[in-house]
Amino acid sequence: MATPASRKRPAEAGDASAAKRLAPEAAAEAGPADAGASAAEDEVDQRVLECCSEMRGMDYLTTTLSLPPLVVANAVNRLSNKGTLKFFKGKDGNPVFKRAKESSRHSEMDSYEERIVYQHVEEAGNTGIWTKHLRMHTGIEKAQFTKVIKKLENKKLIKSVNSVSATKRKFYMLYELQPDVSLTGGAWYTGTDFDAEFITIMSQLVLKFVEQRDIDARAKFKTEPLKRLQSSLVTTGDVHAHIEASKASKETLGENDVLSLLDVLVYGGKVESYPLSALEPDHPARRAGDADGEGRVFRYRNRFSVSGGLLASPCGVCPVFAQCTDGGIVSPQTCIYFENW
Repeated sequence: MATPASRKRPAEAGDASAAKRLAPEAAAEAGPADAGASAAEDEVDQRVLECCSEMRGMDYLTTTLSLPPLVVANAVNRLSNKGTLKFFKGKDGNPVFKRAKESSRHSEMDSYEERIVYQHVEEAGNTGIWTKHLRMHTGIEKAQFTKVIKKLENKKLIKSVNSVSATKRKFYMLYELQPDVSLTGGAWYTGTDFDAEFITIMSQLVLKFVEQRDIDARAKFKTEPLKRLQSSLVTTGDVHAHIEASKASKETLGENDVLSLLDVLVYGGKVESYPLSALEPDHPARRAGDADGEGRVFRYRNRFSVSGGLLASPCGVCPVFAQCTDGGIVSPQTCIYFENW
């Protein structure tokens, strides 16, 4: 004989299937319980977000919020799917979470997979992230990963960049970022190809400028060798300003790029490098103590000049050389220029 409880079970079990057959109006009337559950989830989600203003782990969240681990885990998953909570790997290898910064771009993403890929690309900054590492970190199946990448590229949220040091690898970064020099190789590369012709042209421009400075110095100070030397010297800033004024390059060259050109000429024996102390005492670069950042200045190497020796040392261009004596106020023992030479 069936008990009262057993007689009720078929009706209860059929409630879910019956609900599927309800008209929209009737379903709306049957919805208060679901609405209440949704409100409770929203409250938990908000509490989790408030706790995750800093990096937080599951243990911290369950203890602080006094909620069961399953409830917190569900909230974390919901927030992650919305793109409002980010996953990170803690020092102990366990996941930690932090509230995501507000981004208008998140609204352009249709799925959790798009958001998680975008998140990892965003964190990589302008150095980019290799495709293999991106897929490994996101854990998305290969075919789905390819589709997600394609969608994000079509929406102009991310872009691919090739590396000059690893030409067979593809890196991804945010669409609006400019790639780091470590990827592009800087001004001396066109795509992934080393532009030797461009370097040759720019080196000749620099050499001509340095040579003209030497010619002008020789004409102005015919009988004053020290002043002639000091007047012929150029700093990296001088050369950089000349290149910009000449408008010979469509590329924007930085002072480090200019220094590379000067080093090419030094190694080629066409330009000489001198310590910063070779400049006049009141020269702006000497007062600032920077020159090329390494305490060097440059001069055209005349084929009749003797390189090295006394002229290459601080003593050769020292304005107080005559007063320098052993044990004196100005002496080799206290000379600060020897330390930088």
